[in-house]
Amino acid sequence: MKSASITVLCVVVSLSLVSCLPPTPAPIATPLPTLTSVPTLPPEPTSTPVPTSTPEPTFTAKPVSTSAFATSEEYVTAAWKAYDNQQYEEAISFAQECIDKWENNAIEQQSKLTQAPPTGAVSEDEKKAIFANWALNDVGTSYFIKAQALQKLGKIAEARDAYNKAISFPYARSWDPKGWFWSPAEAAKSQMP
Repeated sequence: MKSASITVLCVVVSLSLVSCLPPTPAPIATPLPTLTSVPTLPPEPTSTPVPTSTPEPTFTAKPVSTSAFATSEEYVTAAWKAYDNQQYEEAISFAQECIDKWENNAIEQQSKLTQAPPTGAVSEDEKKAIFANWALNDVGTSYFIKAQALQKLGKIAEARDAYNKAISFPYARSWDPKGWFWSPAEAAKSQMP
């Protein structure tokens, strides 16, 4: 008899648990999407190919991101820095960007001048007047930097063209951080190969 009472007790316990469960929620109105296929990765190679010979290194100019530069002065500063670090292709790239963006302004500024600005150490008023022709100064300097870099790369004909373009801006002045102005046109004449 003991076994019968145990069975009944189990049923009662079981029934009381069922009655304590919360009601079943209503079905969701929109069914969830089903995955029709599982994406797979490509199979891993079974062996790594071994090159038969070492390729020759190629030296090309690195792409230069200049979108961060907003002024012609920033381009000239970057071109000088690249030139000083013997990164001639990069120097040419920065100089050319400056030329492309501001050469028309440089031509306009030069056309308004009636005499060449001074070189060497100048007064604060002269310094302000020279800096007012920012495009002229930076484009003339950019042509000079470009010519110097091309000459270092042995591209003599292209260097001559760039020197001649620098010479075509005789009123351009470049500021030396040591405290004076110099003429990119005059320097181009003396450096022409």
